[in-house]
Amino acid sequence: MLIIKWYVFLQTSVVKSSKPSSQIYLRKLKYQYLEQNAKDKYVKSIVSDIDDAPIVTAEQNKELALVNEEKKERLKLAKERLAEVQNNIRLLAPMVEQGVLCMSMTPRDRVY
Repeated sequence: MLIIKWYVFLQTSVVKSSKPSSQIYLRKLKYQYLEQNAKDKYVKSIVSDIDDAPIVTAEQNKELALVNEEKKERLKLAKERLAEVQNNIRLLAPMVEQGVLCMSMTPRDRVY
């Protein structure tokens, strides 16, 4: 048990101190592992006996589609707000650097 803990410690310390290229490699490796695991589960559900396979109904698919649509809408709104904030930053940053914005604008004119 102690050997396993020490090995895990060494691995995490190596990952923390490693170069960004090896961190990218480890991320890709993790993604490949997750992808392979999902493929294995899918194949097992197809090949296994019908009694063992998880049953997914059309109603569950519709519910999942509705949830996904709600998430898409929230994401779209968040992206629009982010684009608006970024646009405001692009417009107002030069004015702040010049000191024009703070002196010439009244509190009601300022964009927050």
